[in-house]
Amino acid sequence: MVVYRYPFRSKFVFGTKYGVKGDSWSCGYHCGIDLKSKNYGGDGIVYPIAPGVVESINLHGSSYGRHLCVKHDDGMVSLYAHLEYITATKGQRVTQTTKLGREGTTGNSSGVHLHLELHKNKYQYPAKIDPMQWIENHLEEVEDLQIKKLTVYINNKPIEIDTVYQDGTNYLKLRDLAEALGAQVKYNAETQRIDIIKKV
Repeated sequence: MVVYRYPFRSKFVFGTKYGVKGDSWSCGYHCGIDLKSKNYGGDGIVYPIAPGVVESINLHGSSYGRHLCVKHDDGMVSLYAHLEYITATKGQRVTQTTKLGREGTTGNSSGVHLHLELHKNKYQYPAKIDPMQWIENHLEEVEDLQIKKLTVYINNKPIEIDTVYQDGTNYLKLRDLAEALGAQVKYNAETQRIDIIKKV
C-alpha cells in the first residue's frame, strides 16, 4: 500500500473543500482541496503527498498558475497549483521529503494557498476524487503517526479528544468531528486554541 501524507510539514489550515458548488469553477464544483500554510504559522513549502515521479510542469492551463503533477507508484496523479515557484523538474523521482515548491497565488487565485487535486491514472478535468478523504484513508501505516489528546472547546466547554499527530500538526481529523456535530471549527494560530461552534 502506498502511504500518503498532507503536502505541508509545517502548520497549515484547510480552505475550500472538495465538492463545494460554485459558478467560479467551470465544472460547477471545487474539484480539489485548498490548504494554507505560510499565512498561518507555516513555511508554505510543498512536498509530494506520496512518492512518485514529476510527470508534468505547467501543462494543464493558466488557471492553475504555476503547477505540477506527480505520478505516484500506485498510478494516482496529484496536482499542486498556484505555486509561487517550483523547485522540482520534469522526470524527477520524488519522495515525501522532496521540496516541490512553495504555495503562492499564481493563476486564478484569490489569495495565497495550495490547490491540490487527485486523479486516477492520469490528469482529467474535473477531478472526481476528494484528496482529503483519500489521504486520511491512507495515513494509517505512516510510522511516525501518533495518537495524542487534544483539548477542544465545544460551546466554550473544554473536551479532550483523540487526534492524529503528524509533524507538528495535531488537528487533521477535526473536520470529521466538526461535521459530525454540525459545527464550525475556528483555529487561532497565535494562541493555538481551537473552538468548535455548534450551529443553532
